[in-house]
Amino acid sequence: MTEEAPKAPREITVSFFVNALKAVDAIGGTVELDFQMYASWIDESLIGVPVEERPPYDEESRKEGDERPCCYNPKLEVNNNVSLETLWSLYPPVHQNPETGFVIWGARYRGSISNEMDLAMFPLDSDGISISVGPKDETNDKCVIKIDPKKHGFPDAPGDRIKKSNLAEWSVDVPSVRLGLSGPTGSGNFYSNIEFCIMVHRNFMYYMWKVLAIVYLLIASMFVIFVMDPVDDFADRINICLTLILAAVAFLYVVGESLPKVPYLTLLDKLMLLAFFFIFLGGVESLVVLLAARHGKGDLQKKIDMWSAIFFPIVYFGLNLYYLMSGIRYRMILINNKDSEEYQKQLALDSKIKVQSSANEKKTEEAEDEGVAKDKDSASDQESEKKNAKGVNPLLNNPMYNKQKKTAGKRPTHTTGHGSKADPAKADTRSPPP
Repeated sequence: MTEEAPKAPREITVSFFVNALKAVDAIGGTVELDFQMYASWIDESLIGVPVEERPPYDEESRKEGDERPCCYNPKLEVNNNVSLETLWSLYPPVHQNPETGFVIWGARYRGSISNEMDLAMFPLDSDGISISVGPKDETNDKCVIKIDPKKHGFPDAPGDRIKKSNLAEWSVDVPSVRLGLSGPTGSGNFYSNIEFCIMVHRNFMYYMWKVLAIVYLLIASMFVIFVMDPVDDFADRINICLTLILAAVAFLYVVGESLPKVPYLTLLDKLMLLAFFFIFLGGVESLVVLLAARHGKGDLQKKIDMWSAIFFPIVYFGLNLYYLMSGIRYRMILINNKDSEEYQKQLALDSKIKVQSSANEKKTEEAEDEGVAKDKDSASDQESEKKNAKGVNPLLNNPMYNKQKKTAGKRPTHTTGHGSKADPAKADTRSPPP
């Protein structure tokens, strides 16, 4: 008996359509949205069975009195579900195909999914939102998810867009779809998964005008202490520094109310700490020039104030420009280069799968293969045209052809392996190789 070959895993084709992005909750780590998901597959047991006579697709669609076992169902579920509500779930009869056993299922969800954020570049940050979907029970050797090529992976694809966005604080980039394996689980199993990824970028001008611009004005007002008398106005110089520190702290707390307590510094944190540091340095400088003036070193006191008035603004605003430009550079990479390591790292924050491919990558690979094939055909045609134009016979470079040409018209003499003449009757009558 011959062993039966293992069955190939069943292919499940999946597509998405996002109706609305409603809110991004940085503190709760969730995203509220409304989306539809469609899945289709081939069930051989349903070939030739009329749609109305099919067994129930699942327990929810089972009719009263129908005790037949359910049809095959991959039981797809949203892995990062937090509070999704199923608005509808159906198997539209008009789209089923009894001749091929084709089954299609669709569902609409509304609610929240989990969303891990990286706020290191806040307020110039971006967030990769992922809807992660996979089968509930079937491992990757039984069920493999595929991207629907008719809905994703090409310009103006119906699935690669967001119908409506209510995110006033964010701008939405073009979505993408990618495949991968989740796991291994506690049992060591892997599951085929698909992720619908949406990259959103924070609209940072609110923080630029209402936070940073005011902080810069406060710091610029601090620089007036360098033209005040170090002895008579010492109390006023210190009061200015203390007042500015209190104002900066107030701004920091206002901004912090909308952010989670993360164990690292955000870009805005660094800029605010830089402001605190320079205000503190202003107070230290006031104390130094006071001591210099009281010890009769008036010239030294004037030089310290003069050089402080020059270098404090240059160094402070130079460092701010450096930090802001690093954030802008990172943001531009995420916007303009979706194949960059930074972009993939941002998406991987909320991903639980090992990525295998994406819809865009498949389209690119197909285009590249087609281009290479065309280039080879073109090069071959050009080479043939050149040879024909020069009248060159490609057989001239064949040594067998040249040997036959020299011996043409002569009767060949065949010999045996010992060098004696062979019997003409037993001579090899096979034609020479071309």
